[in-house]
Amino acid sequence: MSAVAGLAALILLSGCGGGGGGSSTGGLTGLTTTGSTGSTSTSGSSGGNSTGTSGGTTSTSGGSTGGRTYLGTQSPGDAWSFSVGSSTFSSLNTTTGKAYSGTLSIVASGFIKFTVNSSTDNSVPVGSTAYAWETPGSLLLVRGLGSTGRPIVAAAAGVQVPGTDAAYNWISMPKANWQPLADEAYGTAFYDIAGTDWAGTVDSQLIDGTSIGSMQSSLADSLGQLTENGGPGIGGVNPNGVFIFDKGPSSGGLLGLAAPTDPVDLAVVLTKEFRGIAFTNGRGSFPAWARRNSLGSISVGSYVGANGVDSNSEDPNPTTQFDLTFTGQPNIGQLVGTIANNGTTSGMIVVASVLGGKYFLFGLSDDPVRPSLFLLAER
Repeated sequence: MSAVAGLAALILLSGCGGGGGGSSTGGLTGLTTTGSTGSTSTSGSSGGNSTGTSGGTTSTSGGSTGGRTYLGTQSPGDAWSFSVGSSTFSSLNTTTGKAYSGTLSIVASGFIKFTVNSSTDNSVPVGSTAYAWETPGSLLLVRGLGSTGRPIVAAAAGVQVPGTDAAYNWISMPKANWQPLADEAYGTAFYDIAGTDWAGTVDSQLIDGTSIGSMQSSLADSLGQLTENGGPGIGGVNPNGVFIFDKGPSSGGLLGLAAPTDPVDLAVVLTKEFRGIAFTNGRGSFPAWARRNSLGSISVGSYVGANGVDSNSEDPNPTTQFDLTFTGQPNIGQLVGTIANNGTTSGMIVVASVLGGKYFLFGLSDDPVRPSLFLLAER
């Protein structure tokens, strides 16, 4: 992969959820934002055009019926658990011990809207709201609860992963003080599975493709909840192929997708519609839409104002959108390309897979000034 110039992280997923707007400063170290309600949104790839103010058809969240458990990570290394029911939710930041619960609804854009009724976090008072995109059985993308509003990526848990081996492509959930040209950005993970015991190797690369070595990994799986043997790491994994792992406080995490056996068809990716959560410095995190534009790339955009997610009002302003162009697939399921925003272009690495019939894309670029994180899913 050629050197990439802009730390924008791109994650494309399918399901339901979204996050609010805010502001952000510093490198990916901080991923710091403020605000709790969504104002803008960016997301994955798909067919269609990149402009329009109403978002067209209404999408649904995939039916929040019954409690579903999700386990995940948030930069710079906070571990989270979520329980999502038909009309209520609860969540716990297991790193800080802060807990939240309340009601949920599916808004016109298809995102889940969380309304907090109980909180042990002074920065998230009762009445605060947040957005999420859910792919039941696979993944939950959350704009974030708490003063930072950083994106949370969580894997559906509750089911033991079958089989005797597993392979994943992953990108980093950036750790504290993450530097794009010096720290791990993406890689692979291969595990041998013997019942609940996972033993394998995690290979890491810089965002320019330079190998920075491998490490042995030993995990225990309890119904989709992963625990690092002899270490602080915890995470979630499921039979659909999502692998999310938090490496411990300030240590970041891994956002993984099952490694496909055949190359991802980029022509098909361009026909898909995506939703998710995005983050970029100077703008904060926000719910996102994404689809193919007239130039043959994917435009990732946001929603208008604080209530745009609720009404499915997309922001048509091209200066607020990101254009994603795929230029190759050097390894199966690992895509390279560029991400452009308002005259600035940088490179990106994206891991991609088709899970449960849906396209998922997790990506990262290397702009040290305006780092960005995108979590997107096929709608």
